[in-house]
This record gives sequence, C-alpha cells and structure tokens, in this order.
Amino acid sequence: MHLLTFKFNLKESGLGMRGKGKMGNGKWASFSLLLSSTLQMPNAQCPNNVQYPMPNLNFSLLEKIAASLPGVIFQVLQKQNNFFVLFVSSRCQELCELEPEAIQNNFQILLNLLQPQDIQSFSDLFITSNTTNTANITIAPWCWEGKIITPSGKIKWVQISVHPEKQANGDILWEGLVIDITARKLTEENLRATEGRYKALAEKFSKAFRCSPDPITISTLAEGRYIEVNDSFVRLTGITRDEAVGKTSFELDIWVNPSDRTQLLHELKTKGAVNNLEFEFRCQSGQIIITQLSAEIIDWEGEKCILAINKDITKRKQAELELYQLNINLERQVEERTAQLQQKMQEIQELSRIKDVMLHTVSHDLRTSVIGNLMVLNNLIEGKKAVPVGDCPTSLAIPHSIVQRMIQGNERQLGMIDSLLEINAGDTKALIMHQEEVKFNTLITAIIKDIASLLDKYQAKLKNFIGDNLPIVKADQELLRKTFVALLTYSCQNNPPGLNITLKAKIADGKIHCTIQDDGIGISKQECDRFFDLHIRNPQSRSSTSTCLKLYMCRQIIKAHGGEISVIHNRKRGLTFLFTLPIVAG
Repeated sequence: MHLLTFKFNLKESGLGMRGKGKMGNGKWASFSLLLSSTLQMPNAQCPNNVQYPMPNLNFSLLEKIAASLPGVIFQVLQKQNNFFVLFVSSRCQELCELEPEAIQNNFQILLNLLQPQDIQSFSDLFITSNTTNTANITIAPWCWEGKIITPSGKIKWVQISVHPEKQANGDILWEGLVIDITARKLTEENLRATEGRYKALAEKFSKAFRCSPDPITISTLAEGRYIEVNDSFVRLTGITRDEAVGKTSFELDIWVNPSDRTQLLHELKTKGAVNNLEFEFRCQSGQIIITQLSAEIIDWEGEKCILAINKDITKRKQAELELYQLNINLERQVEERTAQLQQKMQEIQELSRIKDVMLHTVSHDLRTSVIGNLMVLNNLIEGKKAVPVGDCPTSLAIPHSIVQRMIQGNERQLGMIDSLLEINAGDTKALIMHQEEVKFNTLITAIIKDIASLLDKYQAKLKNFIGDNLPIVKADQELLRKTFVALLTYSCQNNPPGLNITLKAKIADGKIHCTIQDDGIGISKQECDRFFDLHIRNPQSRSSTSTCLKLYMCRQIIKAHGGEISVIHNRKRGLTFLFTLPIVAG
C-alpha cells in the first residue's frame, strides 16, 4: 500500500486538517489540509472571544473534499482544561446521528455517545491533563477503537485517529478522523467464531483420527502419497508412520490388485465419495487382508486428497467362507440323508405291504379254521349227529364241558383275529369315523341297552347317574359302544359275579368328563400307567391278549374323538375309568 500525502499551504501557519481517503484507483491515501490563515468559526466557542481573521477562501470545495472521505474530520482546540470544537465535517450526521453545529456547541455530547466501559480509556488518551500547565505534555499521535450508541439506539464500532500539535501559545490542536469500523469488527468477530469452530472441529477430528479403531489415512489424490496415517493403520499393516508418510501406496506395495486404485479414483471422481467398497491389501508381513473402504475427496492445504477409512473384515470374510462351506457340506449331507430316508421309507412301505398281505392271509386261514371248528362244536352241543365218512365212526362221545371250553377257545381266537385286524387298520391309517351330533345322555342310554346281555352274562349291576341335561357331542356311536364294551368286559372278566358298576358325567373346560367306576379288584399304579399301552402282557396277567388289544383300541378311539382316557385305582377298592369328549360349539 502506498501512502500519499497531500498538503495545501494557503497562508502561513493557522489551522489545518488531516485524514485518510480512498483514491480513484482503490488505494487509501493520507492527507493533511493546513489552513494557513486563521479562521473565524461563527458557531464555535473560541477562547477569550478571540477572532481568527480568514481570507476569502472557497469553503464549498473543502466541504466537498471532507464529505467525500469515509469518515468524520474534526479539529478540537484544547486550552488548558477546556476543549473547543473548531471544525467537524458533515459526515458526522451519518456516523453519529448528530448535526455538526450541535457538536461544535457542546463537546460533551460526543462523550455521551461512548459506552460507560469505554469512557475511561478514551478520556485517558484525549484528556491529557487536569493541570493548567501543558508545557510538559508529551505530544504524540494516537488511535482508539470503541463502541458508541447513537441517539436512535444503534451500536457502532468507531476508530478515532488523532494527530495533536502543540501551538506557540501552549494550546494543543487536536486534528483527527473518525471512521465507522462496525462491518470490519463484525467480520472479525465472525472470523474469530469461525476460527473457533474450525479449531474445535480440527481438535475433534484430530482426536477421532488418533483414537479411531479403524485405520484412517490421508493421501494425495493424484499420486496416492501418504500425508498422514493413524495408529490403527500402523497396528493393522505393520508399517510405521515414518515409513508410510511421504511414500505412495505403490511404493509400499499395499495394493494386492493395483487396478483397484484406478477403480477407487473413478468412483471418487464420479461421485465425490464412496462407501463400503471391498479391497484386498497387503501388510508388511505379506499377509493379505480384506477391508471395507469408505473415502471422500477433501482439500488439504490447497491440494486434493483422499480421506479414507478402512474397516478390517478379514475374519468376517473367513467366517462367511467357512459358513458357506459348511452349508454346502450340510446340503450334501441332507441330500444323502434324504435319499437314504426315502430308500428306508420305500423299504418300510414294502414291509408294511407285505405285513398287511401276510396278516390278512393268515387271518383269513385262521378265521376259516376257527369258524369250521365252531360249526362242528355247536352241532355237537345241539345234539346233531355227524355224517359218517369212509371208515370213520359215525359218532364220538365227548363230554359237554369239553365241547363248551373248545367253543370258548375258538371264540377267543376269533376275537383276537378281529382285534389284530382292527389295530392294524388303526395304526396304518386314521380311524374311519362316522360322527354325528347326538345328546350325550341319549348316546349312553343306547349303549347301556346294547350291553345288557354282557352285564347279564357276568351278573353285574350298572347304575346310571348321567342326567338328561348334558349337551350335544359329535361322536361315532359304534366306536364308542366298542369302547364301553371293552372297558366293561375287562371289569366283568377280572372280577367275581355280582360286580357293581356306576356311570357318572360332568361338564368342565368345554368337555364332558365321564367316569365308569366299579367295586372290584384293584391294580397297581404301574399297571394303571401302562393300562392302555400296546405291549406284550405277562403270561400270568389276568387280562387276555384279546382284551388288552381292545383296551389299546379304546385309547385310539377316544383320541380320534379329541378326548383323553385314563384309569385310576380307587382309594377303597375297584377301578375308575375316565375319558373326555369335546362339546359341540354353540
């Protein structure tokens, strides 16, 4: 910046003006206007009524020059402790919202614009002495900055530059310039705030850079030369900071595939930033690692650079590969096991088919033999004579009791054959039921009529306490009749004549709970737990094989109806059978 000084000598000595102005070329220049002749300021308070004669000057030109300057020019005369405003330019109205005449009439009005905290510092500079002796005052230019409050309440920053001159009579002439620096101060404050924010941000970035668990690097965009790396980079690659900074990634042989950096540059130049790109890198030890890279282009001290964050995913990738191999092996094993199961299922189906054929063939042959035996035995009981064949005798004397026992044995065999066929049908496929809605008490009444002959045969007595108000159930009446017959048959066959049987029923949990209780011989808890299971009976058991097969079918039938069945040993004597049947909704 060039400092240009303009000096106008109009007469010998007298008043003058100094200041700074902006030239046409945009440069600032300082000036000094010396009014060599003494001026008479009509509105100023002149000391001792002294009048300063003034030549015939072109005042309008001076006013125009002063008005064009970016500030307020002033002259203040200090005579001992009194101050007199000799001149103030018209720009004071724009800056201070005060007329020049008002300032010339009352110098104190300027001090009133200052903020309280700034008055002392200003006074220390401008009011140089409270004594009447100014001979020893050191005269030197000074500059002051502070805030003023205009009459309208605006707060402005001003800069006052003062050049004092000691006069021959001991007075001091203060010449200066006041400029508005509010915009500059606001800019400085904004800059300081911005610098503070950037400093805080830089500190946070620096801390995050150092403490990040992931490797972070800053490298030049053009060459890939490392400018900075963090500790995590050193730990991961084994390359120290001194070894990395100043060298390119190619010089360090970091890229496993050099073409990957070309791909990275293309993505960055196209998008400005990339996220989670997977690349392979080589550590100093030669180990290959896989990282997930996120990067963006930044400006670092005027140079385009890459800020990159790498997340080591080597272990994750290895785990994914192992899991992939495990899945492949598992799928292969599943396919092998499935093929084996399918083969076994085919074998089981074939065995089941052979079993059904054998069972039906054997049962057919047995039924034919048993039925033939029964026909012969029944004829003998009825007294019919046998027809002679060849040399065989025409008659055979057999005791009646033997024939009766033979008939019972054949009947048991026939019942066992029927039970085996029935169980086989129930195990190989679902029971075929013909269910219909019926009132439970009506169903029980019909079943009691059907089993009357069974009760008469064993001289058993049955008491029915099932009421008429029980709801409707959905049941296969024939299958339930078989269930009752099997349970009562077991009780009658395993107890002496005169057995007492009681039927009861109640409603609970949306089901009908029915009990069949007798006062016969009890059984152990272990036998109760296995009562309805399909298993080989002890030869010494009081239950025949045919009866046991029928008890197993009882559980199958009740479960097919959606209920449960069990047996308990009564506290005093006998057994209680319990089974449930769901109630029809609504």
